Amino acid sequence: MKESPRPFLPLVATFIVGLLALTLTAPISHAQVGEDRIAREIRSATSISSSDSELIRRFVDRQFEAINTGDLVAAQRARRALLNIFEEQGAVSIAFRIEFARITQDRIAAMIRGDDVQAAVTALHLAGKCGTQDLINGPLTAGIRDARAAVRSAAASGLREVFLGAGDTAARRAQAQQAIEMLAAALAAEQDAVTAGAIASSLARSVGTPFHGFAAETVAPAQNTLARSLRQKQDSINAWVPALQFATSIQFRRLIDPSAQNSPTFHRSVIEANLSTLALISERALGDDTSLDPQTIDRLAELVTASNQTALLATAALTSTSPGRAELADAFRRSATSDNPAPFREAFGRLIDRSATPAGLTPGDFR
Repeated sequence: MKESPRPFLPLVATFIVGLLALTLTAPISHAQVGEDRIAREIRSATSISSSDSELIRRFVDRQFEAINTGDLVAAQRARRALLNIFEEQGAVSIAFRIEFARITQDRIAAMIRGDDVQAAVTALHLAGKCGTQDLINGPLTAGIRDARAAVRSAAASGLREVFLGAGDTAARRAQAQQAIEMLAAALAAEQDAVTAGAIASSLARSVGTPFHGFAAETVAPAQNTLARSLRQKQDSINAWVPALQFATSIQFRRLIDPSAQNSPTFHRSVIEANLSTLALISERALGDDTSLDPQTIDRLAELVTASNQTALLATAALTSTSPGRAELADAFRRSATSDNPAPFREAFGRLIDRSATPAGLTPGDFR
């Protein structure tokens, strides 16, 4: 009797099941995650192997090649993929940051030097996310000094990420303080009002972090330098209000922090910075030929209130007295709406008399 042939379909099914079993049980390479991502296991690894480093390098190569193709859509997708590494769910380890920075540092520096502003902005954000010493000293330093305002603003964001992402080691704390010092120096020297606002906004993110006190101590003299330089310019100060407001708020929040231990030197610096800011408003906003619209009056009145209150708090802390009432905002509104600077300057004069001498300052410098 002839043996019946074995059915073909069961053999195929057996083969497919076996193939699936091999596929499911085989180790999954990190490369299988996709060309626009790096696996979480690599991003969170406490040590980076040579194979992990190669995967990171291949990912970086793909993204930077896409950025340089000239295809706007591909470039935008690549920039997003690079930034997503640090924004996706899951912690990014120090080991990964160091290795990613090592692989990308030369390309980041080249992007900042190049003519593509958007590429430079992406590079500075990456530099800040990595936050290594070489990237702080190189690309981020170059970026905050760049001639292009948009690049300086991006560098400010990158330096903000350095202190926001700082860990608890002595080296990371030193890097955070360096970033804050760089931001404060940039604020003092900035010639563009919008960029100054971006820099001061980055500094204001220090509130609520372990570096708030250091930032407050650093930003007060920077604000003083900026306000004094603006007193020598003929430009309208309205555009500079956000930068000055952010700087003042950092100091004010420090003064009202019940856990803060502020020094007399800090109090003197705060008084000087805010008297200089009020002197700027007196000279540039209430000049003989100045006419202010209602919206500008409101914005400037908010800054007057903030600087008045901050100066009073610092004076009270320095002299162990009560702060008293902040009266300058009402006087400013009367002067601004009547085109008569006398009410504000008289009230400001009383604040100068109260605050300047205890701080060791010359009253005439603010009149």
